[in-house]
Order: sequence, then structure tokens, then C-alpha cells
Amino acid sequence: MSDDIHIGFLKQLALNPKLKLRDVDFEVIEVRTATEFNFDESIMDTIYFISPTTFRISKNQNLPLPDPERIARNLSNLLGVAVDLPPLKEACIKTKAVSFAKHVVIGFTGYVRFDKPLRELHLFHFAGMGYSTARGLGSVIVRGVVPLDEEVSRRHQRFMNHEAKRCRE
Repeated sequence: MSDDIHIGFLKQLALNPKLKLRDVDFEVIEVRTATEFNFDESIMDTIYFISPTTFRISKNQNLPLPDPERIARNLSNLLGVAVDLPPLKEACIKTKAVSFAKHVVIGFTGYVRFDKPLRELHLFHFAGMGYSTARGLGSVIVRGVVPLDEEVSRRHQRFMNHEAKRCRE
């Protein structure tokens, strides 16, 4: 998020910390952001899908699965060059429906782990992937991208541990 947008968002929350989502009122009591990160490329092999993710395959059809070809295409679009991903080693996903005003989108959450690390995956941590990222779909955490803010880092780690535990059950 650019500094201007980030500051504008925080100012708006300071003026009015109440949000309404699907007839449910929320009050924002804390906002934590990280602007500095460490990168451990040696473990950058896993993508955690924290919001439902789907890939647009035609005008009225989405693919709610972590298709390596679509992931590679998204990464290629970010880099401007073709990318070959290592083979998938493990995947654990579940589908979730997201309702919008006039339609429902089916996406997936969970994680995929590749056979070996790929440093370019860090771009997804900041850009997301898939269809409708501007509306919050396709948000991800990439293992090996470590926020320097301790609280944000702790929350990332807690999410990754939760997903690993859920998949073992």
C-alpha cells in the first residue's frame, strides 16, 4: 500500500473506526502494519492463502483450486518474464464462498508447498494473486517473508501454524 493511501486509510479510521459488513457492525480497535521485512530465501517454498483465492478462466467461470500453471502465470505477469515453478510437494486447501452484491465467488484458502524454494514468490506476499485482489480476494503470506514488526510477525506465524495443524487433523 502506498504511503498516501496508507495514511489516508488510517486517518479515516481515526475519524470513524466503525465498519459495516453484510449488516454486521464492527469497530476497529487496532491497526498493525509492517513496512520493513527480512527475506529468508532458503525457506521461501510455501504460499498461505489467507483470503479466498480463485483464478478467472473465462468471463463467467473461475477455478477455485491452486493450479500451478495459473500461479506461474500470475508470477510471470508480475515479473514480466516467464517463470517455471518447482513441482508441488504438498497442498492443503478448503473452499469458501464470498458473497458480493450481485454474485457469489467460490475460492480456496489453505496452503501449497513447492518442492524447493523460489525467491520470486515473495512478490505474492505484497501483490496477492488471482481474481479480484482489489476486493480482498487472493491475499497471501509467503513463508520466508518476515515482518520486522514483532506483533505482525507473531500473527503471521500463528496463522501458518494454525494452517499446518488444521491440515494434520
